[in-house]
Amino acid sequence: MDNAQAKDLFHLQTDLIDTKVDMAVSKAIDRVLDRIDNMDRGMNQRFAQMEKHFTSVEHRVHSTEDRLRSLNDILGQIRTKFIEYGFKSIWIVSSAIILYVLSQLRFLIK
Repeated sequence: MDNAQAKDLFHLQTDLIDTKVDMAVSKAIDRVLDRIDNMDRGMNQRFAQMEKHFTSVEHRVHSTEDRLRSLNDILGQIRTKFIEYGFKSIWIVSSAIILYVLSQLRFLIK
């Protein structure tokens, strides 16, 4: 083997090694990119599920707030009616006492 053939063989071997390394690196990069892509898809799916869950929770919170508002309104109306009937009953009792006292005074004056 002469010197030129040895150099050609050496270049062929280094080119073959470079090609094999490039192929191995490309495969490794492709696997990494595939894993990243799968992770991205998985994260998007989880995000969509979380978004649905949060939408459901938000809907329930709004429903609860509406229910509490209506209960507070009802309690306010009950409180108002209770006070109103309390004053009416005080007026009735006071009027009955005054009428009783006046009727007793009328009998005492005679």
